Amino acid sequence: MFFLLLPIDTKKTDSDSFLRELGYQITGKSAQERLDILVNKAVPEFGIGTVVEAIVSFMLSRTGNDDRVGKFSYALQQWNNDVNCLMDRYAKDDLVLQLRLQRLKEQLRRNGYEWLDNK
Repeated sequence: MFFLLLPIDTKKTDSDSFLRELGYQITGKSAQERLDILVNKAVPEFGIGTVVEAIVSFMLSRTGNDDRVGKFSYALQQWNNDVNCLMDRYAKDDLVLQLRLQRLKEQLRRNGYEWLDNK
């Protein structure tokens, strides 16, 4: 089986995304409400890889220097937690997705954001 890993479009904002159309957003949603949207709507329709990459693209668009990382720290932490929850639930044995996420974490680190793993 072969997978084509396409670059993430970091210019596309979360307000443009398919996730927003499904009701996923940080503002006004609890962690449980967001997870319900991801698990019950987004992953069944688009797949775990697409959903994780979309959330990480939101993170990449909010990083790049310390001012941006600080300004968006709450949203970054919430997205980080949502991705961790999805990975724990769906991708423990998906080595391709784990490798892709590792590369994205490295890109975030270069942009000034240090990934927080679940404890």
